[in-house]
Amino acid sequence: MNHFANLQYLRTKINNRKIFINFGELSALKSNLNLYSYCFDERIHVEPSMDFNDGLSVLKPAIYVIYFSSCGENEIRFLSYLQNSGVILKIIVISDSADVNFVIKAFKCGILDFICKDLTLSLLGPALIEADSEIDALIEADSIKKNATEKLNLLTRREREVLDGLSDGLQNKIIASNLNLSVRTIEMFRSTIMEKLQVKNATEAVKVLLNAERLS
Repeated sequence: MNHFANLQYLRTKINNRKIFINFGELSALKSNLNLYSYCFDERIHVEPSMDFNDGLSVLKPAIYVIYFSSCGENEIRFLSYLQNSGVILKIIVISDSADVNFVIKAFKCGILDFICKDLTLSLLGPALIEADSEIDALIEADSIKKNATEKLNLLTRREREVLDGLSDGLQNKIIASNLNLSVRTIEMFRSTIMEKLQVKNATEAVKVLLNAERLS
């Protein structure tokens, strides 16, 4: 399969995702920019430097492919800045000058992949597909979390306290004792909680709570 055919195949695997790329001086890829731009239409954005603010300003999930000609603390701070931007990102770093310590620090910053050899589509393609798949999973998790949070916001303070007790595995009589309420009142709160959260039992109610608290 030639380079163009590889790109056409790759295009079918990426779900309309924005891809921001800084190739730097990586001539092997710069020579193929026209093909990349054609195959990805307007989804691909080639940046002349490490300025990805256009991507962050969109506030939409994106894949960043970043080439570092040097690997030091400034680059680590930049990766940390991207990961703490509040945007769902998957970052692929390319460099031929990184040592093991830098690679480890980069992964600790949350990057998806580090390619430290001559880059070809056979290496970048699978990394892009994996990044796209992981972003889909993050978007789904974020949606679940937001939905659960909206439901929890419907609960009163007392109802939330009862739900917290259920999440700790406490029986009604223990929750009642802890809150200085009757068991019958706790049962009434439980019924209201199920209705507001649109669940059938305590297990499903606790699941809503966990979904709201988990990291996206």
